[in-house]
Amino acid sequence: MRIADDSSFQALAAQFLRKQIKQLAAQDEGIREGIDLEYVHRARVATRRLRAGLKFFDECFDARSDKRWRREIRRLTGELGDARDKDVQIEYVRSALAEIHQPQYVPGIARLLVTFEHQRESAQVRVLKALDRFRASRTAEEIAAAIKPMTGRETTAPSESVLKRAEEQIVAGVDDLLSYETSLTDAADQLQHHAMRIAAKRLRYAMEICRGAYADRLDPFLASVKEIQGLLGEIHDRDVWGAQLDALLADQRDLLDSTYGHDKPLERIKPGIEHLRQERARDRDRLFDQLAGYWQKLRKENLWENLVQAVRSRKPPPGPPADKDKSPAEHGKSPAEHGNGHVSRAKAADVRGKPATKQ
Repeated sequence: MRIADDSSFQALAAQFLRKQIKQLAAQDEGIREGIDLEYVHRARVATRRLRAGLKFFDECFDARSDKRWRREIRRLTGELGDARDKDVQIEYVRSALAEIHQPQYVPGIARLLVTFEHQRESAQVRVLKALDRFRASRTAEEIAAAIKPMTGRETTAPSESVLKRAEEQIVAGVDDLLSYETSLTDAADQLQHHAMRIAAKRLRYAMEICRGAYADRLDPFLASVKEIQGLLGEIHDRDVWGAQLDALLADQRDLLDSTYGHDKPLERIKPGIEHLRQERARDRDRLFDQLAGYWQKLRKENLWENLVQAVRSRKPPPGPPADKDKSPAEHGKSPAEHGNGHVSRAKAADVRGKPATKQ
């Protein structure tokens, strides 16, 4: 029997995809009103999970429809991502400007804030167009119609085919993530850290999709993967800042040259920009040390081996052993919560007393 005809596979598909469609639809009005930034964040996460789910369950759908759905969702994800990134950056710059006590830094930070706010206004226009396009494509309605016949096909237990698919996806995800482990010995290896972040995200989504097949017994492992992904996401954000600040200075220099024939006014904003660059670099160092330490903790607990053994044995996973030394997440400091979870990075940064800039 094809796995697409497996009732437990269909039930898993319907359960996961229906949840993401509802989550995405629930954010539409809030995004359009533009009052709470979290609407954009939640919609972005829902679109990412939708794409991951459609890829995982692609045998259940017509190939042409599946390809079109994923294309439409990817376009929406891109615009939501640009807007979300700018929201986080604006929150950080506003916080930095409010806390600064050195007057020589103010002009540069203020200029950066104005630039980001203008970019966010433009991004909002694109987001609204993307929402309208997505609505007109009727992608959500078509997916809902496609999974409707699968809804309610509950079984007493996931089939062997479903568990085998879950094992293949999760073990492959673990192998992919571990292939970047050596990059954690080099704090400057930005490209490999970025690739590791993507690998962690894919593993997380695979585990979330398969979660129902294991009656939520993967949750202890999933929490650790979220933590790793969150830390890698925060590190990537700090890496992006350097390039963006360089671009800002270059744009300002070109503007001044074309307007005045020289770039002397640039000296007023450079101190503030350089101050932010140094702050972001120091924060990256702190986050990388936190990531390396947390990774070693998981290694000592044999977490990855336990996860692989759990999905291969078909038995309830033992989970990480009890540890008196709590993880960063248990102390309320988890970037995974605000990077790709339900709490914004900016809000989580306020809790830590540090400004922040993803999931």
